[in-house]
Order: sequence, then structure tokens, then C-alpha cells
Amino acid sequence: MPLPASHRGTPVPLLLKSAALVALLDGILATMIYVVVLQVITVTQLFQSIAKAVLGQAAYDGGLGTEAVGLVMHFSVALTWSIIYWLLWQRWAGLRRFRDRWGPIVVGLFYGPLVWVIMDLVVMPFTHNKPTPVSAGMFWVMLAGHVVSVGIPIAVVIHPPVDS
Repeated sequence: MPLPASHRGTPVPLLLKSAALVALLDGILATMIYVVVLQVITVTQLFQSIAKAVLGQAAYDGGLGTEAVGLVMHFSVALTWSIIYWLLWQRWAGLRRFRDRWGPIVVGLFYGPLVWVIMDLVVMPFTHNKPTPVSAGMFWVMLAGHVVSVGIPIAVVIHPPVDS
């Protein structure tokens, strides 16, 4: 199955668009949960908590500087998962078979939770942050949230329907 013309050549604009959308939506999801609903942190602390993964507890003492580090890290993670999806799209013809108008949605239903599980259970243990226990309700909230904030947006941007 050949690649569509929009997916040949340099993928940089497509990947940046995907990463920006995911960073925005995932940031909104985390803000809604932790800042608005649970009211346990501020937006600044939210992004500092991302920076904490590499900076440790000192991230909370860095003010706007470490908030900016967290924001850059957040975008970088979104870009990384967009690149991974792009590579899968390029190399796995089975993924490209989901080309009807619902294909990206179906694939996103699986990709978003996969991203959450890998980030939380595989990546987080190697950082200064703690993974969310699978037994915690928040694990499942975030798993479901990653369908709409990560999986579907990446798939819709990178995975064009058949009429593209």
C-alpha cells in the first residue's frame, strides 16, 4: 500500500502540528484534572512537576524557569510520540489499512492508552517522578484521557483518511 503524497518527503511540519495539538490537549486535560477539579496544584506547579522528572524536587524552587523547562519537556514528549506514530505509519502496512474516515479514531483508541501505559509504567520509574499505581483510580482516568488528548489527535493528524 503506497504512502499518500502528503506523507512523502520531510515530515517536520506534520510532526510539529501533531505535537503542538497533543501538547495543548494533554496540557488542558492535566490542568482540568489537577488544577480545576482536584485543586491540588497550580498551572505553574503542573509544569514544574514535569520538570521534576529530570530536575528532582528542586524543580519546584525554580519559578517560571522550571515551569518553562516542564513545558518544553511536555512538548518534546508529544513530539516523540508523534514521531513514533509516524515511523509506525511508514513501516507497518497493517496500520495504513485503517484508511476509512473512522480509521484514525479506531487506531487512536489504542495508541493513546498505549502511550500512557508506557510513560507511566516504563518511563516514569527511571525519573524523579513516581508512576501512578494501576490500582489507583487516577491511573484509569489518565488512561481514558489519553484516548482523546494523545491517541486520537496524533492519529487524526498523521493518519489521513482514504480520500486524502
